[in-house]
Amino acid sequence: MIRLDDDKIIEVFYDSWKIPVGIFDKKKELVKLLFQGGQRQTKFYIEDSHYILDKEKKAAHPVMRYDYKGSCWCMIPLDEETLLYGPVQTGRNPSFPYAGIPEHTWNGFREISRCLISLLAGMEIPLEEKEESYTAEHTSQAIYNSEWIRAELNSFDEIYECVSQGDLHQLHILMESGAFSEYLDRIMFNMTDTKTIFQFNLAKTYHSAQTASISAQDLMPLVTLYLNEAAKYRSIAAYKAGTQRMLYDFTRYVSQIRDERHSSLINKAQLYIKENLYKQISLDEIAAHCMVSISTLQHRFKAETGISISDRIRAKKVEKACFLLKYTNIPCGDIAFRMGYGSQSFFIQQFKKVTGLTPAAYRDQR
Repeated sequence: MIRLDDDKIIEVFYDSWKIPVGIFDKKKELVKLLFQGGQRQTKFYIEDSHYILDKEKKAAHPVMRYDYKGSCWCMIPLDEETLLYGPVQTGRNPSFPYAGIPEHTWNGFREISRCLISLLAGMEIPLEEKEESYTAEHTSQAIYNSEWIRAELNSFDEIYECVSQGDLHQLHILMESGAFSEYLDRIMFNMTDTKTIFQFNLAKTYHSAQTASISAQDLMPLVTLYLNEAAKYRSIAAYKAGTQRMLYDFTRYVSQIRDERHSSLINKAQLYIKENLYKQISLDEIAAHCMVSISTLQHRFKAETGISISDRIRAKKVEKACFLLKYTNIPCGDIAFRMGYGSQSFFIQQFKKVTGLTPAAYRDQR
């Protein structure tokens, strides 16, 4: 066990590297902290350090590892206490909440930690490394939960709504309009910010797909794929292209999963509804398109989806109307006729049946 005989060693290390040093007793109470962060950062520090202490409470030797946010720490068991050196940002935590701490690579932080351990112990002591304990899901969750990123970045909600609905058609319209490309041009202007913004968009896309009742486990291969891809990007243009491919891939996956939940007949009927939302849709023409009787279509649709096909048509029309009310300035009356309703009053009646609000009230609320 390492003894802490001289506090000057850790003071010198703090002065040299500006990496926090905390001493904790056996009850995880903070005994000493070398760190010039404010009250808010100290609160973060204590919360995050407890995660490391809990994970490594049985360790009898120094350990270097990531916490659940992607920040890197070195834990050094002492005679009666525990020394925590860190956290540092190694590029895995764009939402790193500690101002004034220099960023270090994993290898660089390892060498700094080894030096500190050797000075404290008076000899070389092995340092166990647990880099693999950090997962892609943690990256996504940490970025998504970052308040300052969500406050500073325009999240372009209509794009992510396409992801959650598995709506490739609407996504393609938005992409082709050039608005999303202009958004990326506006916010991706240097490599440091671009990396953070890419990961934020990945996290936002991941959580949008989850709203379609798709499990995190099913989505993890795509998250991991794009985290690995991003490590290979060497230009801002590559990050922009990767962002757009990512949105298409997640939207396509959501659409595919939704299709797998129903038979080919119901998928064919739902696709017909989606492609003909801007006109009046009758059960006759859907049944003819699917080559079944109206009664068969109604029975099978209700059995597989839990709602009637008339309710689905109404819901999809109102869903598209909500999109137009939120993201365009098209007058309510024009939206009614665009969605295939014969009169504005009937559109209002149908809209209110689904949302509980009139179209005008819905737009004002948004």
